[in-house]
Amino acid sequence: MKELCQNLPGMRSLTLLDLSSNELGDQAALSLASCLETLASMSSLNLSMNNLGDNGMKNLANLKMPKTLDNLTSLNLSSNKMGQSSASSLCKLLECCAGLKELYLG
Repeated sequence: MKELCQNLPGMRSLTLLDLSSNELGDQAALSLASCLETLASMSSLNLSMNNLGDNGMKNLANLKMPKTLDNLTSLNLSSNKMGQSSASSLCKLLECCAGLKELYLG
């Protein structure tokens, strides 16, 4: 994850980021969220099957990524370990996703 986060900020034209099935976990979500801030062109983010739990959702929701999420049209968070306490974090995250057309949580 460290190497990816070092290189992502230079990829300003990136529109799709698929990190599904990588078992990232909650701590990696914090690192990832901070490097996503520079990806304003991103329209699709897939974090499915990554063992993201309640803390991972908090990590994603608490970072300021409004410019990144503004253009997001597809967000896949399916097959993670989010519980009921993730709901408020998810709502906070979605407030920044005005253009979102597809949301996968199953």
